[in-house]
Amino acid sequence: MLQQVATLVALLVLAVTTKSTAQGLPDEVRCNYTRQAVCDSEGCREMELGSSFLVIPALPDLLRPSHQERSAPQLQIRRCDDTGCTPATVRAAASGVFVNVWKADGGYMLKVASETQEPAVIHRGDFVEVATLMLTSIVSHGRCEL
Repeated sequence: MLQQVATLVALLVLAVTTKSTAQGLPDEVRCNYTRQAVCDSEGCREMELGSSFLVIPALPDLLRPSHQERSAPQLQIRRCDDTGCTPATVRAAASGVFVNVWKADGGYMLKVASETQEPAVIHRGDFVEVATLMLTSIVSHGRCEL
């Protein structure tokens, strides 16, 4: 079941977007997954991590106030693995010590800690990502190399 859901997610993403390379630019950061789970109406189950990772714009680019406005130039993040990267167009806004990133048409959310909170329960670069496919969610945690 987990493998089928992961395959469906990968095929859906490939069907609606184009591939790009995994090469990050100087103003981008890599985010590595440390834990993933697939959740549906029957509950959540751990997933194998595999080779997936994220490439996101650097924090100053994400924190520009204009990126939350509808008319603003859009940002892109890339979800990558051994075979390449799939871009997603997103918006971003600061909320306390976090940067919230989302797809305007729904189905995707990323929350990144922009600073460490003491006691160090939250570290700068920690993130949670939620991606949905129909009524199934993939919930991932990890750390960005900020």
